Amino acid sequence: MGNGLAIAGLICGIASCLSGVTAVFLPSVTVVLFLASIAAIILGGVAMSKSKKLFGAASGISIGALVTGIIGLCVGLLFSLPVAACSCVCTGACGNCGLCGLYNCVKDAAADFANDIDVDSNIIDQFFNM
Repeated sequence: MGNGLAIAGLICGIASCLSGVTAVFLPSVTVVLFLASIAAIILGGVAMSKSKKLFGAASGISIGALVTGIIGLCVGLLFSLPVAACSCVCTGACGNCGLCGLYNCVKDAAADFANDIDVDSNIIDQFFNM
């Protein structure tokens, strides 16, 4: 009996773990990898259910698909949400990439947070100018 669903889920899960790496550089690929993590969770769950019905226990590949899908989903959310929430990513100071815009956006957010909790803004400037 083949375990194609589990293998497909594992492939989607492993691919989805790359979503954090691609969040800054390739936002459109990040969306596809985010969807791959959801597919990995679904395929891993279905494969686990079928395996339990047929053999009485879940296969290692289906568990791996489920775990990598969940990790990919968490990594994708962890890296994609700040990038998506920061509207200045696309307009970097260098004009070639969004990294400068992301850096400035994170710096501004840290300064705003420091002001909210009454921390001296010079500390934030020193941290970002190391």
